[in-house]
Amino acid sequence: MTDWNKIRFAKLTKEIDYSTFGVEMTGAPKIHVWLNLDGETMNEFRETQTLLHNQAEAHIKILKQISKLDPDKTPERVNELTKKLEALTPAMQECNDRVFAWYAKVWSQHKDKKTHVTADQLREFSGAMQEDQPAFWAWLQNQTQSMILLHGNQHLKN
Repeated sequence: MTDWNKIRFAKLTKEIDYSTFGVEMTGAPKIHVWLNLDGETMNEFRETQTLLHNQAEAHIKILKQISKLDPDKTPERVNELTKKLEALTPAMQECNDRVFAWYAKVWSQHKDKKTHVTADQLREFSGAMQEDQPAFWAWLQNQTQSMILLHGNQHLKN
């Protein structure tokens, strides 16, 4: 009789192909995406995306309210809404921290430990990319998610 609790799966990784970004670059580190995520890591991603979505909606709602106001006629209300917006900052930072931790986990499963990355390194990298090539960080996130989904979908087809 098979003991189903003893089944273990090797972590499958695949390197991101930078050539599909469309801009020639040098010095980019190797990033290996963990393709066959476990349930816990998939749930972390879903939860983080939900939190980010909720935080973004809250920011947008307040920004829309502020944009409809004349600061000269309603300075108190603008001030009140600005404080509400500032109060959301710690929660948004927590969401960003979760994003960086998740990508650090997913990009640090390859056997070559030199390719592993920390959440702090990703935070720094993301900030640098906002200045130099803002689309690159978003592209890396999209590539990662696409690679994971494509891997999962290939198994569903078979």
